[in-house]
Amino acid sequence: MNNGPDGKQMEAELYNGHEVEVSPLKRILLRTMPELSEQLAGVMNVFDPWARDKGEYYSLQWKPKPSAITDESFSE
Repeated sequence: MNNGPDGKQMEAELYNGHEVEVSPLKRILLRTMPELSEQLAGVMNVFDPWARDKGEYYSLQWKPKPSAITDESFSE
C-alpha cells in the first residue's frame, strides 16, 4: 500500500514538473541491491534504459549517457 516498509517515498527530483512517488520496482531494487543507488538516482522508470541520455526531448532514437559510452553493451 505504501510502496515498501518505510512508508511512502517521493523522488528527489520533479518529473515533468510534478512530485512523483518512487515506483515499487525501484524500491525493491534499492532494498535488495543498494549498490545500484547511484545508477538509479535519476531514474524514474526502471524499465527505461538507465544509461540513456534523454537530452531535452524524449525520443526513441537514444544515445548512452557520457558515463556509459565505454560500456561494452554499446559497442557496435
